Amino acid sequence: MTASKKTRIDDFLARLSSLYRDVRSWLPEKGLEAETKPMSLTEEILGSYTAQSLEIEGPNHRGIATLRPIGAGILGALGRADLVGTRGSQVIVYLAKGGPQIRFSYRNAAAKEFDRHHRSMLQGVEKEGWYWIEDRRLGRARPLDKQLFSDLLREVSDYGR
Repeated sequence: MTASKKTRIDDFLARLSSLYRDVRSWLPEKGLEAETKPMSLTEEILGSYTAQSLEIEGPNHRGIATLRPIGAGILGALGRADLVGTRGSQVIVYLAKGGPQIRFSYRNAAAKEFDRHHRSMLQGVEKEGWYWIEDRRLGRARPLDKQLFSDLLREVSDYGR
């Protein structure tokens, strides 16, 4: 494995660790706990490596949902983890400040040169971090926080219903 691939994987694993730390801090007031479990990931561009999933449990160790890492080699993002429960799943992505960009150029006839431009594909990506894409068609992203995570957890599981 090349140094750049190892760095990319290590960065992704550190981002996951930070996400899990935040999620663990949000769970106790809801009467929930979490436990990490190793899992293997294989990405075409990065190869195979081991990451941790985060198993979220309720009373009596009843499974509520799992934060499952998907990978670091994600188009338009620096990592992805899916929140998976019995009622569905939600995608959470790690985005650089500004989010993914569309770059384009066109020929300026008057100057006989190409004008180069770019624009963000998503609204709301004010800083680097974990985001939930609220609406792909409208290009809206929301930073993951305690309230949003709670809403997503209710969406994918029977928790709080």
